Amino acid sequence: MNARLRLWWGGRSLREQRMLLVMAALLAIVIVWLGILRPVTDGLSLARERHAQAVIGYGEVLAKRDALRALTRAAPAPLDGPLETIVRQTAGEAGFTFASLNADSADHLTLTIANARPAALFGWIAGLERRGVLVERLVVRDNADPTLNVELALRGRMR
Repeated sequence: MNARLRLWWGGRSLREQRMLLVMAALLAIVIVWLGILRPVTDGLSLARERHAQAVIGYGEVLAKRDALRALTRAAPAPLDGPLETIVRQTAGEAGFTFASLNADSADHLTLTIANARPAALFGWIAGLERRGVLVERLVVRDNADPTLNVELALRGRMR
């Protein structure tokens, strides 16, 4: 095989031999470029993107951890009155009318609001939580208009 290749190479003119050498060099460059350099650079850029996403995710986890620690350090104070009175008073101030309100015990009640605007509802619930009322269950359904039908189970922190 080697002898046949030498015979074939010797049958070429000097100009053809140089062109074949240039062609082989260019082919080697293309193979190195497409077979080695491009996959390595693509892998590095993908690794950089994944690292950036991981750093962002880590920052979000740290922020959530700090928020949870702050919540556990600053637990709401116990209720300053009966749960039903506080809920009725704050609901009246927020403009809600109850379809039903059942006091299961002194510190637990369930209620239904037929028509509640979303922003007002969640603002009212956040205000209740700041006062020490815990939301045990929240079921929200869309109405035909831009209001919500709400079922809530609330529990108060007792002294």
